[in-house]
Amino acid sequence: MKRYIVFLVFVLCSFLLFTQAKATCPDGWVERPVVIDNFPACNYYITARVCLRCNISAPFIQFKITEIIGIDSCIGFYLPSFIDFLCARLSANYFEFCPGGYIPCAAGRRDIYVYIPLCFYENDEQPFDFLFCQENWCVEHWSVCTLPDGTVDVVKLSDSQLVGNPPETCIKNPYPQPPGVCFHIETECTP
Repeated sequence: MKRYIVFLVFVLCSFLLFTQAKATCPDGWVERPVVIDNFPACNYYITARVCLRCNISAPFIQFKITEIIGIDSCIGFYLPSFIDFLCARLSANYFEFCPGGYIPCAAGRRDIYVYIPLCFYENDEQPFDFLFCQENWCVEHWSVCTLPDGTVDVVKLSDSQLVGNPPETCIKNPYPQPPGVCFHIETECTP
């Protein structure tokens, strides 16, 4: 019996260490998978992992894209176009992620900030699994509200900004690169 208790404690501690090591979201953010099943030229769904920060009383929502999984079923896949699609999906469906998300346009608008990694790498242990590398982001600013007919009015504002300082090794590496090599994607914030 004592061995079982020791084993159970070992398994529990291992689980806690593993989940802490796998956490990619900063304090105050929550990780959420976002399933995209309607991206053109894909036979299967793509999952994006994002870190989410929202507050029911705050006038803004923030998303950080941290991982994109499952693009091997897509024909002619282009990562920047998928990221554009994902940003539009997050902004137009913001009410799925945060409580109290609907704001009638007559009452104002909600700001949404999407942090797009400037540098990705392909997981060398799992092909077509793209993770962010470096803490460098292009932050897109979106503004949303709900029209009287119930549709969501989404406006992408032009004040995208660069956060961080991407290393030269990332900037000089366009995709495709071998797995494990940090590469750069083109965004509005491209240095």
